[in-house]
Amino acid sequence: MITEELVKSYFKIHGTIKINNDVVDVEGEVSSIMPMTELPFQFGKVTGEFICPQNNLTSLKGSPCSVHNFYLSDNKLESLEGGPTEVNGFFCEDNRLSSLIGSPTKVTSDFNCSNNELASLIGAPKTVGGNFVCFNCNLSSLIGAPEEVGGNFECTGNHDLTSFEGAPKIIEDGFYCDWTENLPMLSLLKYKAICIFDNNDVNLILRKYAGKKPLRQSIIQCQRELIDAGFEGNARL
Repeated sequence: MITEELVKSYFKIHGTIKINNDVVDVEGEVSSIMPMTELPFQFGKVTGEFICPQNNLTSLKGSPCSVHNFYLSDNKLESLEGGPTEVNGFFCEDNRLSSLIGSPTKVTSDFNCSNNELASLIGAPKTVGGNFVCFNCNLSSLIGAPEEVGGNFECTGNHDLTSFEGAPKIIEDGFYCDWTENLPMLSLLKYKAICIFDNNDVNLILRKYAGKKPLRQSIIQCQRELIDAGFEGNARL
């Protein structure tokens, strides 16, 4: 039988606990205080933060179905199956993920999956209201990325990218990536803002034309300028 005392032996609770049919609801915040490879019981709804970073979790079984912000960075997760379906912010960086399958379909605020060995972004949320961050994930394409991002899309550190195929249709703020010599970059001009690291010349040329209408004309002018500056490999769609 799950009791309030048992819950508090594993988690620090800032708020009130309700237990119904061995499902734990918390009006407030939950923070882990014990090492664990999986959550010891099933959570239902957590109205505040659910904080369990720098632990030994290998599974999300038992996660709340609804939570404000979900912090699971620096664990040993290989899958996001069993995680929350309703969430404001979702943070699963520094794990052992090879896939984002199991992610919530929609994240109201930020989603961070950085520092994982992802084969692709397939399974990522379709809509992210804030920033989508996938630093250092060994990606070769952006297939599976969210369709819409309300903040920044940040994919620096993925030096094996060969194209931006699959990039979001809509990014409300900026697109951040690294420069490589033969990475086609003209498709990025549809975004309002672009930031290219490791080559300031390319960065300045692209930013000059980012979001400018008509798009076709901007692409042609940007292409010419990139070629004239010696960056033929980037002057492609």
